[in-house]
Amino acid sequence: MSISIRHGWGLAGILALLLTIGCFPKPTEPVGSVTGTVSYEGTPLDDGIVSFINYDQGVRVDAEIQPDGTYTATTHKGGLPLTEYKVIVFPPEIPDPNPSGTSEPGLVLKKMDNIPKQYRAPKTTPLTCQVEAGENTFDVEMKN
Repeated sequence: MSISIRHGWGLAGILALLLTIGCFPKPTEPVGSVTGTVSYEGTPLDDGIVSFINYDQGVRVDAEIQPDGTYTATTHKGGLPLTEYKVIVFPPEIPDPNPSGTSEPGLVLKKMDNIPKQYRAPKTTPLTCQVEAGENTFDVEMKN
């Protein structure tokens, strides 16, 4: 019986030590996930990337556009930090269809005329999204 008691005290001691030095996860900052639909002049895109960027916080989160035009932006922490983001949309990368014979084939952006240039860069995009705690909806409607 004394062995069980010592063993029990040993586990309690280890647990107390772990709590003292902070090895357990600490509460995290609140986050928000973002879902929506991406369309060009009323027609949903079937491919591409939506990117949420905040340079001040050093955050960039990319979300793939699904064949039905929807996307979900989240992170391993369950969502994006709560702040305002510039939102850009750009084509996915594909293998270079015309590689030069002198180098290994690389990747290029897929040609997509339904993503106007202004939406592809943080400096020119008119899109911004304020992410709040919990679930957020942000539909992207691009026009030429």
